[in-house]
Amino acid sequence: MRYARGWAIAMIVMSAFLLAMFPFVRTWTTSLVGGVNLVVGILMLTRPLYVLSTGVLEVKNLLGMTIRRIPFASFSEFEIDGDGKIWHTARGGQKKRIRISRFMVDGGDYRRFTDTLATRAFE
Repeated sequence: MRYARGWAIAMIVMSAFLLAMFPFVRTWTTSLVGGVNLVVGILMLTRPLYVLSTGVLEVKNLLGMTIRRIPFASFSEFEIDGDGKIWHTARGGQKKRIRISRFMVDGGDYRRFTDTLATRAFE
């Protein structure tokens, strides 16, 4: 699942505004914050937040490093409740919530992900 494009575009627009204001304001922090916003916005457009691979769900950061790995044997280990919250029941029987913020992920990717888990496709 990718980051929401609206947030990425907002970051790039904010960076353009800050970098355009730099000659008038003449403070180095303006250009620094503008540059950081530009890099973060581009990374949000190009990097995924969640990756569903064979047997593992990976949570990634903006640099592409894996922050968390959730191994699973089959999609039947995942459950989606009425509120749309996603739960994973590990092999040991411990049920944990997978924290996916619908606010931060692309809506189409989220629907495809939940449909894949609900219909247990690819099993």
